[in-house]
Amino acid sequence: MSGGKKNKSGSRPQSVGSPAKERKNAVPGAGTTPNAGTAPGVGAGAGAEPQVLFGRGVGSKAPAAPSRESPSETKHMSAQTASAPETAKPVGPPVLQVEDINVYYGSIHAIKGISFEVREGEIVTLIGANGAGKSTTLNTVAGLLRSRTGSVSFLGENLGRVPCHKVVSRGLALVPEGRRIFLQMTVRENLEMGAYTQAPSGIEEDLEKVYHYFPRLQEREKQIAGTLSGGEQQMLAMGRALMS
Repeated sequence: MSGGKKNKSGSRPQSVGSPAKERKNAVPGAGTTPNAGTAPGVGAGAGAEPQVLFGRGVGSKAPAAPSRESPSETKHMSAQTASAPETAKPVGPPVLQVEDINVYYGSIHAIKGISFEVREGEIVTLIGANGAGKSTTLNTVAGLLRSRTGSVSFLGENLGRVPCHKVVSRGLALVPEGRRIFLQMTVRENLEMGAYTQAPSGIEEDLEKVYHYFPRLQEREKQIAGTLSGGEQQMLAMGRALMS
């Protein structure tokens, strides 16, 4: 896979190879034309927050969906990447590599042959309309769903047989839609929960890094998480994933 050329400003993301595309099967009784429905649990509803996948040296974010499509249109999803500055081009093997994954919800073929990779220093985004399969793809990478074919590799290790709760201990964490923080716990306690798989000796160092990225969390360190604003809760959810 190779990235496209940057423009002069270097600010636009590059395309990764050929866009990964998929066609959705109709949901029985949905009243739509064939190949136009949305599989249950795939994608996010209008206004839902993007999911973010964090790893040690890797991160991917699904931005808001583009303009709406008519029910009869095929839904597509593409992977795009933004590389580091020219002085620090990504090199070496991929940190995260997804190859030809196919995911089903019962008889519904939700994800068809998706492949992409992330190298150190890159931010890769999955872009697609509601129901295109962005959430399903990230849930599969995180181990919450399983692909019938292909593979998901992180730092050279195939995660196909690794339970989802052990994927986190490998350094790969998913920030889910809806944040799902522990509302009755403090900000610091939420962050410490993210580090439950790590050695106690490294928790303080990781906390300093998270507070560096999100200074507001340090200001709210002893505040109950449920009283934070929506944006602050999103920072906390991302910080908790980074603590893993």
